Amino acid sequence: MDKRTIRERHQTQEKEATKAQTSKSTNLTCLLCGDDGVGKHWAVSCDVYNTIDGATKKRFKTTRKINGRDCSLKYVFSTEAKYVDVILYCFRIDDCNTIQNLLTKWNPEVEKKYGGARIPTVLVGLQSDLRSHTDLSPMPINIGNDKAKFIGAEVYLECSARTGYNVRNLFDYAFGLALGNVK
Repeated sequence: MDKRTIRERHQTQEKEATKAQTSKSTNLTCLLCGDDGVGKHWAVSCDVYNTIDGATKKRFKTTRKINGRDCSLKYVFSTEAKYVDVILYCFRIDDCNTIQNLLTKWNPEVEKKYGGARIPTVLVGLQSDLRSHTDLSPMPINIGNDKAKFIGAEVYLECSARTGYNVRNLFDYAFGLALGNVK
């Protein structure tokens, strides 16, 4: 065989391998619920684009490996989604009204829509960089752990889109939980 034929065959094999990888990708959807303005879009923008500049986008999708599996990840912010694989209950750590609304508004709404599906959940304290501000009174972490248990979440985690602290870990953990739910 000449070099051109070998190169063409190699390119064809690469295309077929890429196509096979894409078809083996696991689709996962994450629902982020909570009050407007708590930082959900910023956190997703930081995860998907590694910047908060994309926070005004309406649709967030990306692909990456989660627990060694190729995954196509979708982030939604409305309980109108027909199916979700993991739920993140989000609040702002320095605003007790946003955690109260999770308990009285968002948790009941999500339970009504998805309650029978046994979807893994995570309680998420957003804007954790506010812990360093001495003039604020952020919710203590042990209270976050207690609230997570109260709503049946697997864990309480915090992140900051402003600093990037723990954002990727949060979403990798959440989508990893979802993989346990995917057949």
